[in-house]
Amino acid sequence: MFKMKYMIFLSNDIISYVKFVCNILFNKIFLYRNSLRRKDDIDETWTICGGFRNYRTNFYTSIMVIGIIKLLIANIFRLPLRNNKLLSHHPLFCYYIPNGGDVMETREIILELRTQKGLSQEELAEKVMVTRQAVSRWENGETIPNTETLKLLSKEFDVSINTLLGAPRQLICQCCGMPLQDDAIISRDSDGSLNEDYCKWCYADGNYTYSDMDDLIDVCAKNMVNENFTEEQVRAYMKEMLPKLDYWKRYDELSDNGQFEEFKKQLITEINELHIEGMPKVEKLNAIVGRDINLEYPLPNGMRVKFLDNQKTYLGNQLECEFGGERYFGVLASMDFVMVCTYDADLTNPELILYKKR
Repeated sequence: MFKMKYMIFLSNDIISYVKFVCNILFNKIFLYRNSLRRKDDIDETWTICGGFRNYRTNFYTSIMVIGIIKLLIANIFRLPLRNNKLLSHHPLFCYYIPNGGDVMETREIILELRTQKGLSQEELAEKVMVTRQAVSRWENGETIPNTETLKLLSKEFDVSINTLLGAPRQLICQCCGMPLQDDAIISRDSDGSLNEDYCKWCYADGNYTYSDMDDLIDVCAKNMVNENFTEEQVRAYMKEMLPKLDYWKRYDELSDNGQFEEFKKQLITEINELHIEGMPKVEKLNAIVGRDINLEYPLPNGMRVKFLDNQKTYLGNQLECEFGGERYFGVLASMDFVMVCTYDADLTNPELILYKKR
């Protein structure tokens, strides 16, 4: 008796489901998953696989037959296995990844990242506390790093563990449901390591930025409305989808008992007490990633500077000027500073109004 294990990653792409069905059908036809108690049953089963009588020989022969048939099917139907590649060398395991693009194996990824960083095998081994021979075996495809070593490699190369493993999982933010298709939008813990469960907008520096589901829906609805989906449809979808995500299912366990919300209220109070002329009162602060609003400001000496870290998440909001016109106020804050600026509707012609350390 043996069990088949499928490591299959599905998307909404219907062809992925076709691949899944084909995989199941072929393994159901050629291999019985239950124990075969009678010799006649064994003979009959392996006759289906090719008419052989020797149990051990036929077992491995059958595996080879299945692998060949799968490869033929993949090429005949042009199944999009990322350039029609069957992503495992073992014919019993198919790693289907629905997104387009080239697939790289862990050995190739580690080699490329090490080369890009200009490290020798010895230098990388020292940084992640293994031997040079271990690094060599990874890059030759003989072994893959264990869980703890993957964490060290993730931190050293500043990529997610999912990326190191060739992106076998389709990650989504467990707070808002956003697909995490790029390491650049994956959140970080307080120690700077990547947290593959959340996006940068929902989790930053060890803090969850949303404690109210309705607040999150308000923010998402503004960005998701388009010609195909009305705001009402987006809100209905979010209200149905969010409670199924891990953060909201475990909110009582994961939440900080309102501490981060209190911090936001404190920032709002500090900003409103600045009494900047023409700027309305701030009522909400939302999570904003630095790279999206890292504008270049002119200084009196003629220099132009940026104040933000593209990789960090801040709290901020955009406000319409009380005097009218097409200028907007941008408010940004963190544990360390409060910043207020103005700019045109398309984020051009920025002008720094205030930068205050906290």
